[in-house]
Amino acid sequence: MQNIYKPKFTYVIPFRYSQDRILPLKRVVEWLSGYQGAEVLIIEQDKVSKIENLTLKAKHIFCESDAPFNKAWAYNIAIKRSISPVIVFGDADFIMNPNELIEGLKSLEFVDCVMPTSNVVRLNPMETNMDLGSIFNIKKTEPKINMTDGISIFKRDSIQKIGGWNEDILGIGFCNKFQDLKVKRMLSYKQMEYTGFHFNHSPVRSDLGLNQRNQQIFDFYNNDSSDLNQHINTTVPKSGLLNKYQI
Repeated sequence: MQNIYKPKFTYVIPFRYSQDRILPLKRVVEWLSGYQGAEVLIIEQDKVSKIENLTLKAKHIFCESDAPFNKAWAYNIAIKRSISPVIVFGDADFIMNPNELIEGLKSLEFVDCVMPTSNVVRLNPMETNMDLGSIFNIKKTEPKINMTDGISIFKRDSIQKIGGWNEDILGIGFCNKFQDLKVKRMLSYKQMEYTGFHFNHSPVRSDLGLNQRNQQIFDFYNNDSSDLNQHINTTVPKSGLLNKYQI
């Protein structure tokens, strides 16, 4: 029987193009190139691919969509397509000290998931172009909003146990909030006190209608654990479909 190589961990980067997000994406991939045995997946959502011709040390998966950005969908596609026992869910603009990420990976032995950062440094345009060593010495931190913002580390069995990420959440701002709810209710986890670094780009314009919709979804499941369990059981078979918006 042929042995199939399994990377030590899969690192997932969801992405939707805008010109000022190309540099942060390249910097995240540059940062990941130092990890041996990492499978890096970039999950792009758009009408047509805007990055297929870029030379990036990562596997690129394109998902056709003109719907609002759906980070949970990207993450769930990666769960289905990855082959490693550990999945790290990242962002296309967020890094941390590599030695501290390794400590987070080590801590996963004892829990279902690890949130390695609790604080973030929001880099300005000049700092975004600095070498990584200099970036990691910047100290102007502020607390993260959600536990799973930026980088979160899960055992494959654990993320599958809670049905991945909620694809009903669209746009920006609530995907991680809902994931925090599931983690706190259903998994053992460790919150570490390391700092993440957010590369500069133009802020995404908030969609008031989507935010209200997402808040209603969150409030509904936050009020009743049985509804949350039922939601997971009914949505898992449909999660992570590449052609989600074509059927």
